[in-house]
Amino acid sequence: MVKAHRVPPPSGEALLWRTSSVLWLVQLFVVVGLVRGQDVPLGSFSNHSDHAVSGMVFAIDSRRLRINNFNYDGVGPEAFFWAGTGDRVSEVGIKLMEIPTCASHGLSRYTNTDIIIELPPGKSVADISWLSVWSTRFSADFGSLIFADVSADLAQLSSPTSLQCSNLAMTNCVTLQRGERALQLSWNLDTPTVYFELAGVLGEGHYMSFGVSGSNETMAMVGGDVAVVIMDGDKALAFDYNLLGKMGCVRGQGVCPDDQKDLTSIEGSVVNGITRIAYKRLLNTGDETDSILQVDSTQQFIWAVGATIEKFPFGLRPQHHDYRGGIKLNLGSAVSDCEGITLPDDPCRDFDAEEPWYRPPVTATTLDLNIGPCGGPRGYRAITSKACLGMAWYVNGLLLPVLGVSRGATYTFRVNGGDDRGRPAEYHPLYITTDAGGGFGSQIPSKQESLRGSTLAGFDASTKMGTLGPGCPFEETNDSESAHAASSFEEYKQTLTAPNCTNPGEFTWTPDAATPDVVYYQSFAHPGLGWKIYVFDDVTDPAAMALLESAATESTECPDENHGHNHDHNDHGRSHGGSDENHAAHRFAVHSRVLLACLVVAFTVNFVL
Repeated sequence: MVKAHRVPPPSGEALLWRTSSVLWLVQLFVVVGLVRGQDVPLGSFSNHSDHAVSGMVFAIDSRRLRINNFNYDGVGPEAFFWAGTGDRVSEVGIKLMEIPTCASHGLSRYTNTDIIIELPPGKSVADISWLSVWSTRFSADFGSLIFADVSADLAQLSSPTSLQCSNLAMTNCVTLQRGERALQLSWNLDTPTVYFELAGVLGEGHYMSFGVSGSNETMAMVGGDVAVVIMDGDKALAFDYNLLGKMGCVRGQGVCPDDQKDLTSIEGSVVNGITRIAYKRLLNTGDETDSILQVDSTQQFIWAVGATIEKFPFGLRPQHHDYRGGIKLNLGSAVSDCEGITLPDDPCRDFDAEEPWYRPPVTATTLDLNIGPCGGPRGYRAITSKACLGMAWYVNGLLLPVLGVSRGATYTFRVNGGDDRGRPAEYHPLYITTDAGGGFGSQIPSKQESLRGSTLAGFDASTKMGTLGPGCPFEETNDSESAHAASSFEEYKQTLTAPNCTNPGEFTWTPDAATPDVVYYQSFAHPGLGWKIYVFDDVTDPAAMALLESAATESTECPDENHGHNHDHNDHGRSHGGSDENHAAHRFAVHSRVLLACLVVAFTVNFVL
């Protein structure tokens, strides 16, 4: 028979050593975060969707929550952490910010990941009673939990020593434009600084802008001070602009960028076709060209959305607005007026190829030309498939009509484009050219050399310029701001102030057999303000009239470009703080803790044995 060997109990000295070792290991647990005595358990997520939401939630201090082993598939539209009060989840709540992306875009994919989320300024964990993964687009609860009744424990939580996302929290939101072209403004006041975020559905390379109006009584572009924000690929850009006129910046006049770097902390993202760009600025920058933002009174603001142009060596810059509007706000008052942004069914149709207004072709032999506004999304942009530079030619009261002329007939052009060379927005000499772009006088010498011979009529040899006439423009009124809502050009024209012109500049033109079939009426000083002239042997011929009618009613083709980014949530997350290096660091931390836990278990088993 084999006798069992009885292990003698450890001596007092050995027992003391082992006890002290265990206490040391417990302390080590605390140091590395494996034991969190202060954390208050709040419950586990219940999944309410196909997005596999799960995880255990803890309050770790008065402003932060931790979710252990969080899971979410990352494909829900515009999903964020959302919290509120009451005994059920609803659209009435606040957005929480996960580290490191700070809710700059919808949630990415997470698989068994420990994450920290922060509450916005002025809110504590004790102020909320539920947490949800919430789709702001569809007002849908993908997964949520109602907190356990631990109010006494929550009241004992300490305040955090620092927060990563606090300054980026947007506690106010207004909808600047609703519908398929929705544009939203969010902001958070942290005196003397204010943080803004613009969000909307844009075409690629389009800009959003927001700022103080040139008039505190009504929306006014001229005199305004705005921030212009653009996504250039994966990089967010923000520029401060002084709006000293309606044309591009020439010798300090027009739409001019401010040299001061007043806009900082610029962050941006494009997820599921929705662009979000955030920035901050001081309420009072100290720059005399900047407007002071008021927090104790109502102020008139203006906004716009439009296309950009590449300007060497500066990069993308705003070209002209497609849509714009105004709103009166008190930045110091709480505002919550935002719903989920809805993507358009056909981005191509909605942004770059809307059906242009019908304008009948013009075949008269006397033609009156005036400068006027671009006419919104169914005006210049729909007609030409290009962004408007701020104004365009009107012929016999029509915005950019096609003209029809006969060879051998003489046509009189009466010009009222503006003759003040010191004010670029009011200086538009007219000429007839074979160059579709126009603007010969604005071209560099080498470009002018390549275009030599393109000018057919209107050139004044004494001034070496196109034909000048007094400024006598069509002008928008306040009713013109809804140009995109007008069902016809005639309806839109009723909102314009009609010009009353005298003593126009004048020239005549007689096309001949050498004249090309299609030429253009353009401004000699600025490119892209005019449109097409069709040249026939006899413009009254039925075939000619049919061609003109077709040209007047045709819709532009949608440009071959990507109008929306459909980034994968994970890839996008990595571009805004969740880099591969960060993921690797996280995996290293997790693996280290697992290894440490294994060592602890091994030591404990050894002590027992």
